[in-house]
Amino acid sequence: MKVSVAQHQPTAAHRRPLSRPNVSLWDLAGLALHAGPLFMRQCLTFDEATKKQCETDISRCVRRVFWGEGEGEGGNGPLQLECPAIKRFSVLDERQMGEAMGYLRQEGYCVIGDVMDAAMLERCREGVWDWLESTNQNLTRHDPSTWDDIGWLGDLATGAIHSMAVGHSEVMWAVRTHHLTQKAFQSVWGVEGGELLTSFDGLGLYRPWHREGAGHWKTKGGWWHIDQDARKKPGFECVQGFVSLYASDATTGGLCVIPRSHNHHRHLSQRAGAIGLLTGDFLPIPPSDPLIRSVANGNPSSSSLLDDSLPRPLPPRLVSCQAGDLVLWDSRTVHCNTPALKEPTSPTDRLLRAVAYVCMTAKSRATPQVLAQRRRAVAEGTTLTHWPHEYHVAAISDLPQHQRFMRKRRKAAAGGVTQDAVERPEERASLIG
Repeated sequence: MKVSVAQHQPTAAHRRPLSRPNVSLWDLAGLALHAGPLFMRQCLTFDEATKKQCETDISRCVRRVFWGEGEGEGGNGPLQLECPAIKRFSVLDERQMGEAMGYLRQEGYCVIGDVMDAAMLERCREGVWDWLESTNQNLTRHDPSTWDDIGWLGDLATGAIHSMAVGHSEVMWAVRTHHLTQKAFQSVWGVEGGELLTSFDGLGLYRPWHREGAGHWKTKGGWWHIDQDARKKPGFECVQGFVSLYASDATTGGLCVIPRSHNHHRHLSQRAGAIGLLTGDFLPIPPSDPLIRSVANGNPSSSSLLDDSLPRPLPPRLVSCQAGDLVLWDSRTVHCNTPALKEPTSPTDRLLRAVAYVCMTAKSRATPQVLAQRRRAVAEGTTLTHWPHEYHVAAISDLPQHQRFMRKRRKAAAGGVTQDAVERPEERASLIG
């Protein structure tokens, strides 16, 4: 099945004329949603030549991606998004796990099945609501009318949640310390138990927008991007992931990938220009990029700007999965999120989609300084990005000061592991570093 899915299309009121001059770095600061504090710090260090190059490259990117201004062939037209049955590999079968690692290397993503059983799934679903309700006394799992925009956390357009110390909530730790989650990442990196660091990621939640009067809850489509800049990290560096607490398909939306696009990582990074100086490893891929154009309309076509010596990227697809599956993708793979492509069929009194983001890498890759920063992040409730062996803040802790103080007291009482270290404290400590 193929479904047409368009990139974000701005309204006429938000469009800018093609003749609009380059905007300054400071004007762009408000648009650099993924840059965070890094943006402002980096701007202060640039010489004039670097500033000028940044303004040129980033202005072009912003006009293409945010304002829908195409340059040359391709423009901002729709892509045919395939929704095939996705091959699953059972984490309980060693042979299948070996095949999964080969598939991940070849295609740039894979789905690991049987990671959570029904009991663990129910525990995590309840854990999501335990945390949500702890952030807002007016929010209740039993009354969807309380799930409206006022009081709902995170980015309403994407469903991503990084705030209110979600990266250190009990549900996130339940996912990380689960032995089958760790087993999958041990297979990725060829390490034994106790040799992994975990990310301090957050949640991704879609509300049931098919509920009467809740159409505005529907999320927006994300922009194609990669999460690793080849000019700083050229190889196989990171595998991102999430555990899906509900089944995901065209009626829910979810992760989309362009299979085999990770083979073109170096060229994608080069074409991003100077934007990587400000956005770290997050590199948006505009619709006019040769790789996107080569898979447009579901039919890979030749492009003189693609390296013919590399495996051709395949048409973009929605990665469907079962409840309890762990979805993995190479950070070099072009990916994004999409809302539901078909009318949802799930009950309207539960979340449409719920995923817990998790990434693990070898502990040996982290410096002593990073390990110390990670321990401080746990103490203060700071949610980080998907890089376990590097320190990048996703959301500075926005907990009230008295709650931060209480976290530190509980952490000290628990032997310095985590604020509520009541279950498997040794394993948490190992994953923290």
